[in-house]
Amino acid sequence: MQNNVHIRPAQSADAQAIADLANELGRQSGASGAAMDRQRVTADLIDADNGLDVLVAELDLAVVAYALHHIGYETAHGAKGRFLSDLFVAPAARR
Repeated sequence: MQNNVHIRPAQSADAQAIADLANELGRQSGASGAAMDRQRVTADLIDADNGLDVLVAELDLAVVAYALHHIGYETAHGAKGRFLSDLFVAPAARR
């Protein structure tokens, strides 16, 4: 059986799925509460013009992963680059 995986930029319709995944990442990292919700994801990560970008991975049309990244500057190399802030794949979609 072959799964259909698609990676694309996040859209407003993905906000709840991203919030759920981000909160699961937080729980697995020891956070005590759910800091993210649909509104916060939409305002802070998707609609904001703040240099943050989010990619999602869909497996058979369901969002199962996200990657939050941003432009940064590495003084050790004297160069701009992309820094990965979060990368989370739902446990059921791993491997």
